[in-house]
Amino acid sequence: MSDQTVKNRLTGILRKLHATDRTEAVVIAFRRGWLDVAQCGGRVPLQAVLTDPSPNALDSLE
Repeated sequence: MSDQTVKNRLTGILRKLHATDRTEAVVIAFRRGWLDVAQCGGRVPLQAVLTDPSPNALDSLE
């Protein structure tokens, strides 16, 4: 996966979440119950935020 692909995917995720940056996206994910601190060992890896199991996983947010 190229750097540009990652940037494009991240931009799309932020747009769908109406977030201005990755930090805000993480806050939104916690508030919506998508992330659990206990399962992340007290830390949230960036991979947990960016990993998209399917290409259309966030389409319902539009």
